[in-house]
Amino acid sequence: MLIADTDRYIFPAAITDFDATGWGEFYVIDAALASLSRLSGQSYSRANVGGIVFILSANGACVSPAPMGALPIRPRLLHLRDYYKLSLYKLLEATQVDHNVLYYMIRGRPVERAAVERVLSAISAFTGVNYTVENVDAALEDEGGLFTP
Repeated sequence: MLIADTDRYIFPAAITDFDATGWGEFYVIDAALASLSRLSGQSYSRANVGGIVFILSANGACVSPAPMGALPIRPRLLHLRDYYKLSLYKLLEATQVDHNVLYYMIRGRPVERAAVERVLSAISAFTGVNYTVENVDAALEDEGGLFTP
């Protein structure tokens, strides 16, 4: 029933895989949650459904590609992107972080802690490695600072 209700441009196999594994491209996840909400009469969203893992690889692979070389002790976001061959577009869509904020993160400019934590959480879920502000070199704004892109 869920497959029949989703957008005709979403492959049924993608919905089935997401249902079975919890892994999916952002557009498949959003379509599945919207359909589930319509069919059940309840609201399902990224915020109230757990266990979702967004596919972040540039090539669409469910498992991150075999990394080359070694990461620095405290890698920057740019290192993580290159190491795991992540798509920044998919990272933006999965985390719903403003594109300017992600750009600033990659450039090493200070951004809000919550945005950094959202991005690192998505990367951690995808890679199976726990990345946090404590073990990644990320510039954070002062707790009381305001971000103006």
